[in-house]
Amino acid sequence: MVELLVENGRIVTMNPARDVIDDGAIAVDGGEIVAVGPMATITDQYDGDRIVDASGHAVLPGFIDPHTHVADILARGGVSNERALYDWLFNVKKPAIYAMTPDDHAVASALFVTEALRAGITTFVEFPEVFLMWDDESDAILEAKLNEYDAAGIRNVYAQAFRDNDDLPRTLTDFVDRVTRKESAVEHVPMDASLSGTDAALERVGDVFDRYHDPSPDSRQQVWIAPENVVTATDDGLTAAAEFAERRETMTTTHASETVHEEYGEMSHVEYLDAVDYLGDRTVLAHCVHVDERDVRLCAATDTKIVHNPLTNLVLGSGVAPVPTMTNYGVTVGLGTDNPSGNDTINPLSDMQYAALIHRADRRDAGAVTAEKALEMATIDGARTIGRADELGSIEPGKRADLALVDLDYPQLTPIRNIASALVLQTHGHEIDTVVCEGEIVMENGTVPGIEERYPNLLAESQTRADDVRSRVGLDSVADREWTSRSAN
Repeated sequence: MVELLVENGRIVTMNPARDVIDDGAIAVDGGEIVAVGPMATITDQYDGDRIVDASGHAVLPGFIDPHTHVADILARGGVSNERALYDWLFNVKKPAIYAMTPDDHAVASALFVTEALRAGITTFVEFPEVFLMWDDESDAILEAKLNEYDAAGIRNVYAQAFRDNDDLPRTLTDFVDRVTRKESAVEHVPMDASLSGTDAALERVGDVFDRYHDPSPDSRQQVWIAPENVVTATDDGLTAAAEFAERRETMTTTHASETVHEEYGEMSHVEYLDAVDYLGDRTVLAHCVHVDERDVRLCAATDTKIVHNPLTNLVLGSGVAPVPTMTNYGVTVGLGTDNPSGNDTINPLSDMQYAALIHRADRRDAGAVTAEKALEMATIDGARTIGRADELGSIEPGKRADLALVDLDYPQLTPIRNIASALVLQTHGHEIDTVVCEGEIVMENGTVPGIEERYPNLLAESQTRADDVRSRVGLDSVADREWTSRSAN
């Protein structure tokens, strides 16, 4: 007897052989996959305390989202329209989050995990705003967020962000000043809202790590260390972050080369990070849009991981990361949803389609990124990105039982010949109806019981809180713009 049997599904294992079992079954016990194979073989060996009938479904490993920002989900819905990165950051995202209370963060987190689980995400890496580290309510905010993640049953990594550089370049501060003048009615975040010394930053990260990090394979809560970005972290802070990750056997992540406006003297971000010993097998760089072949080779040589965030980079007009070059050099690339107020949705199936297609147009090469590679980026490569490929990312005996069931009984999924192509190029993103995390059914029939019990009117409450946050910081005039049909010249 095992705790759970998933039967009659088309199992897309993502194992080393990339086996697809057309009429397969999965036996789960103690949160672990104990067997996977043809239906007859598995059901002859195991009886299940609970049976999930996956007839007409593809069964995938739960998706892994290695870079996202949870709180600004309350700032989406059109407030960010047609803004470049710094315009959006300082006129929308940061003001909204700075004004949010612990209760606002709780509701935002509940909304985020509901959408994430309905999209098949079972693990995500959260990169919070740096000022949440020092705000008087920071502990209450963190507890509020983690309570919702725990209630939902989803795996999460809290990448505790820090900013330790109190000598920001004048060019940056002047640029931000000019950008914020564009929206004079908005209550902006002070540039020094989260500054501190390196030692104080490391002490805070260490405190969060000691309280919340669980290194066990079945863990649903881990902690990383996250310098905000190349410019707002000092040399010492970046070096210390890499050393922290090595010493504590965790990971570190930062933003790198997101727009053409970012550079560090005559060195690229990647070259600079290499010079301060930040690159390495425990390092994850988000974006890397504006990198050259030398940067990619440095990432490959150091086994530094990269997160591709295609939707946010497209929405903000930041550019297209050279993902085909990265993968051809052997760099591990995961697929991130990034900001819900930039991407606007938490939908790996949709993001996979963009990841498979934008590079074909950019390179004029119909095979630049295959459907199979896009699916790998959201599953097994995502697990490699976060350093947990031994536990997550594929359906194999001995791995944790994180599964997403995709209903194939839709017109857009008929007919099917190649399952990877169908999943990446034909789905709309709403076809996932059941999600299992650590052997527990955490989403079924579009419902996340752990959240619905706490928030029976989650959507209405989220809208009310979003409206309140927007009004509180003066974003009403930004959101309530006139109908715009032409781009500005």
